[in-house]
Amino acid sequence: MQPASNAVDGNAGTRWESTQGVSPSWLAVDLGSAKSLTQVVIDWEAANAASYQVQGSNDNTNWTTLKSVTGGAFGNRTDTNAVSGTYRYV
Repeated sequence: MQPASNAVDGNAGTRWESTQGVSPSWLAVDLGSAKSLTQVVIDWEAANAASYQVQGSNDNTNWTTLKSVTGGAFGNRTDTNAVSGTYRYV
């Protein structure tokens, strides 16, 4: 398993992966303070999720669904999800 820090390191040569066969899987990113969000961009590699949710939280306990995605194509892709709200965790 790859460390979660690989998900946000800005290096296209690294990645985070969930434990195979465990569904649902999730990853939370701490933005350090509440930020006004307009989009969440996810760069997927070939083994990716066809369906997923983007959620936001300010306390890392109570989550709000900002976007639900279904039917994503397998293979390398970049998903740009329009969202709105102010959240510390995504």
